Amino acid sequence: MAGNRNFLGPFRTVRLIRAGQTCQVWEAVDERTKERVALKALQPEKRNDKTEIAYLKHEYVVANKFDHENIIRIDGFYTDRSVPFLAMEFNSGKNVKIQIRQNFEQILYYSKTIIETAAQGLAYLNQQGWLHCDIKPDNLLVDENGAAKVIDFAISQKIRKGISKLLGSRSKQTQGTRSYMSP
Repeated sequence: MAGNRNFLGPFRTVRLIRAGQTCQVWEAVDERTKERVALKALQPEKRNDKTEIAYLKHEYVVANKFDHENIIRIDGFYTDRSVPFLAMEFNSGKNVKIQIRQNFEQILYYSKTIIETAAQGLAYLNQQGWLHCDIKPDNLLVDENGAAKVIDFAISQKIRKGISKLLGSRSKQTQGTRSYMSP
């Protein structure tokens, strides 16, 4: 991961699964429990960016208490050697975007299951008082049976109720993935 060391805290990194603009996702082993986990770490150029660190912390605060088969489990927020990262449930599924590119027929075959299981996860999220705010193919991991897990809660927002709907305002900054937003 960083330098010659392949550890972040108690986690031994095994392989890089995916890298995006702001984060890297690593397969790792928790050396305390020998359990496979995924680590979501900020990219080197983002590790001192207070906004990106806040998004990572927010993702942990939102999701650390969730317990649903269609929501990725997030176990902790850590910083080691100036690398902020999340430790979460390891899932060997690929996201829908990748699966569409690699095997469109299979993803089409499982589309009903994907939609139903993603909807169950999102319904649970809403029952817990949260809106995801960034649903897109990249944020749905699908297993070999077509079951989806919702991931990435960095811009999730608390559902407003009662008078709070009328008072105050949400951030005026546009958040989300532009290519998936309505005009």
